[in-house]
Amino acid sequence: GSPFTYNQKIYNCAIVYQKGKILGIVPKTYLPNYNEFYEMRQFTEAPKSNFILELDNHQIPFGNKLIFSDINRPAFKFGIEICEDLWSPNSPSIKHALQGATLLINLSASNEVIGKDEYRKALVKVTSKKLISSYVYISSTNESTSDLVYSGASFISEYGDILKRSTLYKEDEITADIDLEKLVSIRQKDTTFRIQLDSSYITIPFSSKNEFKKPMIFLSQTPFLPSSKKDQEKWCDKAIQIQAHGLAKRLESINVSKVVLGLSGGLDSTLALLVAIEAMKIIEKTPKEIYTFSMPCFGTGKRTRSNSELLAEKLGVSFEEVLLEKSVKSHLDDLKHDYVTADVTFENAQARERTQFLFDKANQLSAIVIGTGDLSELALGYCTYNGDHMSNYSVNCSIPKTLVKAIVKRYGETHKDVQDVLEDILDTPISPELLPVENGAQNTEEIVGPYELHDFFLYHFMCNDYSFKKIALLAFETFKNKYLPTTIIKWLKIFIRRFMTQQFKRQAVPDGPKVTPISLSPRGDYRAPSDASFNYIYKELDEILKIYSNAN
Repeated sequence: GSPFTYNQKIYNCAIVYQKGKILGIVPKTYLPNYNEFYEMRQFTEAPKSNFILELDNHQIPFGNKLIFSDINRPAFKFGIEICEDLWSPNSPSIKHALQGATLLINLSASNEVIGKDEYRKALVKVTSKKLISSYVYISSTNESTSDLVYSGASFISEYGDILKRSTLYKEDEITADIDLEKLVSIRQKDTTFRIQLDSSYITIPFSSKNEFKKPMIFLSQTPFLPSSKKDQEKWCDKAIQIQAHGLAKRLESINVSKVVLGLSGGLDSTLALLVAIEAMKIIEKTPKEIYTFSMPCFGTGKRTRSNSELLAEKLGVSFEEVLLEKSVKSHLDDLKHDYVTADVTFENAQARERTQFLFDKANQLSAIVIGTGDLSELALGYCTYNGDHMSNYSVNCSIPKTLVKAIVKRYGETHKDVQDVLEDILDTPISPELLPVENGAQNTEEIVGPYELHDFFLYHFMCNDYSFKKIALLAFETFKNKYLPTTIIKWLKIFIRRFMTQQFKRQAVPDGPKVTPISLSPRGDYRAPSDASFNYIYKELDEILKIYSNAN
C-alpha cells in the first residue's frame, strides 16, 4: 500500500511487484468522506479507465481494472480493492470475480469501534461466499491514536469460511492454504455464476513456483458436522426436523397416517424411528400409528434384539417380533441351498425376506414402509438390492453414518426417557447381523472400512469435486495421528471400487429428503453410469502415496 502521485493528483494505491519489478498499480475506487473519514481532502478516486504510465523507463498498468494471472496455475488469478471499496454497494471485487479472479485482496486501514469487528468479519465471509472466491483482508495496526484506534483486523477467507484471522491489536502474520481448484469447481457447477469478460480490463501475467508441498489445510475429520458442540447440536436438531417434515408431507400428500419399519436395534433403524416419532407430532397422530417389527433370524444378537423392543416400549410405538427363520429356510430350500453355507445368497435372502414382510404388512395396515438405510451405505452400495435398499420413503438417504450417530446422541440428550437405550445402541458395533451368531459377530467397519474415512472421502468428492489423489493427500494429513497412509489408500480404493460399481442401486432408490449438501439420488445431485471405469485411479493413488512418503 502506498500513496502515488500522477498528473498532480494523489491516489491511494496498492502496488503489485515481484522480484523488484512493478507489475501494476491499483488505485482506490471509493473514497469515504463521512463521519471520521475525510479522504477526499488528499486523494483522488480511481480514473474510469485503465492506462499505461511510464515510471523509471518502465511501462506499468495503472487502474482499478487489473487482473494478475499466474501462467503456471490458471486457477490463480487475483484482483485488488482498497478499504472502503469492500463496504460500497458496487465493490470492484464483484467485477474482478466476474473477470475470473479467484483471489480478492483488500489493503485496509479500518479503525475499531464497538460492533465493527463482527460486521467486518461477516462482510468478508459473505463477499467470499457470494463471489465464490477467497477474500484476503489485511488491515493496519499501530497507527496514530489521536482520534481513532486501529486493531489490525485481518482475515483469510474462502467461500464463506474464515480460514485464519489475526489477533486484534497484534502485528500477526497469518498464513493459510487456499483451495483454488475447489473455487473453480464450484463456479463451474453454479449456473448463476457467469464470467463476464470486459475488454477494458488488463490481464497482467506473472510466474510463481508450482511444486509439491504438504498441505497446510487442517480439515475436519467429520466434515458433515461443524466443529463446535453448540453448532453440532443445532445441526442435529435441524436435520431431524427436515427429515420429519419430509415424511409428514409425504403422509399428508397420500392421505396415509400409518408407517411400518423394521426395527433392528441398530443405529439407522433407530434414527428412522425417531424421525417417524417427530413426523407423527407434526401431523398430530399418536406413536401407535408407527408399527415396528423386530425380525430376528440367523445372525441377530441378543443385545440388538433387546434394544429394539426396549426402544419401542419407551417411545410408545406398536411393536411385534416376527421370527423369520422358518420362511427364510423355506425360501433357501426352494433355491436348493443348504442354509449352512454363509454366502451372499444366504445373507441376501434374509434381507429380502424382511423387506417382503414389511411391504406386505404395510398393505395389510394401509401404511407405507419407511426406509432406514443411510447415505454412507448408499455410497458404498452396502445394502441388498431390492432388500433393505427399497422402501416407500427413505428418511435417512441424505444422512451419513457420522451424522446418524450425532443425531441419535443429541436426541438422547434432549429426551432423557430414552437416553439410556440410545446410548447403548450407539455403543453397539455396526453390523448387518446376517451370519450365524456362532460364526462370530459381523463388524461392518472391518469389512468395508471405517465410516469416518468413507464419509470424509464422500464429502470431498461430492461437495468439492476433489480428485481422489487430492482426497488421499488431504486424508493423510487429516488422519495422520489415526491411520497410516497405506491404510488410508487401502480403504480409499475400496470406497472408489464400491462407489463406482454400485451406481445401479442408486439408479433405483426411493424418494427421500435431501438434508445434507449431498444427495445420491439420480433425480438430484448425482447422475452417473452404472459401470464407470476406475482402475486408472488406483495407479494415481499409488503415485501420490510414493510422493507423500518421499516428502516425509
